[in-house]
Amino acid sequence: GLTDAIARGDGAAGLQIVHDLVKEGGDIGEFVEGLVEHFRHLLVACVEGSVIGADLPESDLQRYREAAQSFLEQDLLRMLNTVADLELNVGRVGDPRFWLELTVMKLMKAASTVDLQTVIDQLGGGAAPTGGRPSLPRSAERSSPASAPPIKSVRATASAGRATKPSAPAAGSPEEPESSDDEPAPVPAVDLPTVRNRWEEVVNFVKEQKVSVGTFLAEGTPQSLDDNQLVVMFKRHRDFHANQVRRNKDAVETALRAVFRSELKIQCEVDYDDLPTEVEREQRVEEDERVQMALKIFNGEIINR
Repeated sequence: GLTDAIARGDGAAGLQIVHDLVKEGGDIGEFVEGLVEHFRHLLVACVEGSVIGADLPESDLQRYREAAQSFLEQDLLRMLNTVADLELNVGRVGDPRFWLELTVMKLMKAASTVDLQTVIDQLGGGAAPTGGRPSLPRSAERSSPASAPPIKSVRATASAGRATKPSAPAAGSPEEPESSDDEPAPVPAVDLPTVRNRWEEVVNFVKEQKVSVGTFLAEGTPQSLDDNQLVVMFKRHRDFHANQVRRNKDAVETALRAVFRSELKIQCEVDYDDLPTEVEREQRVEEDERVQMALKIFNGEIINR
């Protein structure tokens, strides 16, 4: 099926599935709706180890558990976002097959993305990264801290030696009062503009604990802040993301506490009134976006305007 083709990176097989769907008179809208549910099950199985909240026979649950092992959590999240975007737009475009084919190719790209940390770990361990990618130039090795001249450490040692011999106070001069390090620093006031300006810090803090939750949180926007209650708004087609953030609100509130040093509580809401603006915007840029997506997917360029 399509999942196996994506896992293999077999774009031709993915496009053949779309061709067969259209040839047999299948409904593309229903197919895309099923894709959203399918990738949601895969993501939940990858994160939780089992499909939660789905009324499926045990054989299907087992297949989802096995299939989820073929993908990284962040890759499944990108795939779910991709098909969710298609579901939102497929009923309003002139050629849904074209958009479905582009989405299938984007899914292939998402599954083949190499995790940056994995590459860094491989480079640090001396192993060559997978996929035939070139290794870092040796100039990067020469600029590493381990090979830097030891002048800084010498100066630090000398300064440390001088610090162990404090000079005696001058005769007759009053002794300076000792500063108290135990006094807590004043907690700055937190307002909505401050939260919005530092929202990326909060998202990155959460990602360090759990990548998927941080990526879900990045889809939300701080909407209001009243009595330490922070409302984060998600678009109507991101209700799944909002639910996942609600389930992991403790991790988000821990990040808020670390960034702002304040006990903020988070509340997730979904804006179901943003569709008219989305429709108007999509109608204006449909043709241009189609060209841009095609260029991005197939690595093309415009040679004549």
